[in-house]
Amino acid sequence: MTIRDVARAAGVSTSTVSYVLSGKRPVSAETRRRVEHFVAELGYHPHAGARALASKRSHIIALVVPLRTDVYVPVMMEIATYVTMTARKHGYDVLLITNDEGPDGIRRSCEGTYESTAGALGHILSDRPGTTGFVVQNERALGPLLHLLRTRGRIVPDKASVIALCPERLADQYAPALTAVTGAAKELGRIAVEQVISRIFASGRDRRPDDELVLLAPTLTVRESTGPVRLSDPS
Repeated sequence: MTIRDVARAAGVSTSTVSYVLSGKRPVSAETRRRVEHFVAELGYHPHAGARALASKRSHIIALVVPLRTDVYVPVMMEIATYVTMTARKHGYDVLLITNDEGPDGIRRSCEGTYESTAGALGHILSDRPGTTGFVVQNERALGPLLHLLRTRGRIVPDKASVIALCPERLADQYAPALTAVTGAAKELGRIAVEQVISRIFASGRDRRPDDELVLLAPTLTVRESTGPVRLSDPS
């Protein structure tokens, strides 16, 4: 399908179809609805190369995703999927870029290997031997941490509680099942793309973007890895 096919079906000019898709010029609501209807019905997708040449914009959003060995990849890819789906609704493609350390080489507390988790736990218990609770963001460190706590006699949840920041399906895989804080990957991807596109349109019209601080409420699901510490019998 071409832009001419859409214009013919909608009874408008090709330039009007272009304006509806690009948002460069105002188009009446009725005409916009008609054009969008036939774009969807005919399955029309603008040619990325031609569109970039005509608009002097690539219509590509770059997404930097850390795909390190210590990162739980399914979580990253779930977010990337929703980013891509939302971007396509706005006529944008997504370029996936992997970067081990992030833009500024962000330093990490624990890498997620057994050795690094043991080192981190050793430092914590050395500095604060009375520690009875652990909040873990690195999913790969969960297994090693549970094993290390068990070998040290800090049985979960009797002697220590563990709260994971991870997806529900991962929390249920451990024994004991982990109390977990989960985020909305779908909403995160959608809002991120919509804010990027808002900035793009604002810059093209020489006005300041209406940046909006959006806080997504996490969900806490209590399972078997948390509870009151059971004190040892002094006798």
